[in-house]
Amino acid sequence: MPYQLSLDCEPIVLVEIRGELFDEELLSMTHEVTRAMQLHSAQGVRTAVVVDLSEAPHITPRQRRLVGEWRADVRELTRQIAVGMAMVVTSQTVRGILTAISWFQKEPVPVFYVKTLAEALRWAIAQCDAEGVEIPPLVRRRLERRSERPARAQLR
Repeated sequence: MPYQLSLDCEPIVLVEIRGELFDEELLSMTHEVTRAMQLHSAQGVRTAVVVDLSEAPHITPRQRRLVGEWRADVRELTRQIAVGMAMVVTSQTVRGILTAISWFQKEPVPVFYVKTLAEALRWAIAQCDAEGVEIPPLVRRRLERRSERPARAQLR
């Protein structure tokens, strides 16, 4: 499957997209993420979300529309459970465009666009700390080790 939802480092939730997503896979991913968000909301769990798009090709206009609609649908849920979201985007131009868009289209939580997964994980840890979201010591060590690796070593 070209995406993976990892909940094993909670309160940091990692969504990795590796390769091209077909529309059905994109919809499956959004449903899976929504279910996880609903569970977190029911349990009163706060999270930081990291979305790694570093190995994802472009998405189609239809997929951009689907993602936009889904993000609107889960806006309130996102506000309830997320302390922030870091998105890994390798292109400096795309990061700049997304950042500029966020100036006009306000997100319910802070969103930070970075070049590497290591940067995203460091930001997510700091965001949890700033918001008083406890990261279990074992998870913190695992995340810190992963965020110290060079970008190439992070690939599976």
